[in-house]
Amino acid sequence: MPPGLLVSEVGQRIAETPPFAVVIAAVAGDTLSQVRHLCLRLQKVNPDLPIIVGLWTPSSEAHDTLADGMLAAGADAIAGTFAETRAQLESLRQLLPA
Repeated sequence: MPPGLLVSEVGQRIAETPPFAVVIAAVAGDTLSQVRHLCLRLQKVNPDLPIIVGLWTPSSEAHDTLADGMLAAGADAIAGTFAETRAQLESLRQLLPA
């Protein structure tokens, strides 16, 4: 989706055309409260939608705390690198009916 969409616009697009999964990329410096808010809204729009948060920040104790917050907000998985995110998406794709 294009950057700059409001959370409500993202939710509306997801409701209209549900994808098989959603990836939310959060890099160092992003406002993580917005990522948590988006997770919560997407869970309300489609509770069965898998959400992967790519929490691409330097590894630290803070990373674990942030990951816990994302999981509590409705994320199904947290990935620490782009490669890990891609692997999780591939795992989900394989679960789709042929």
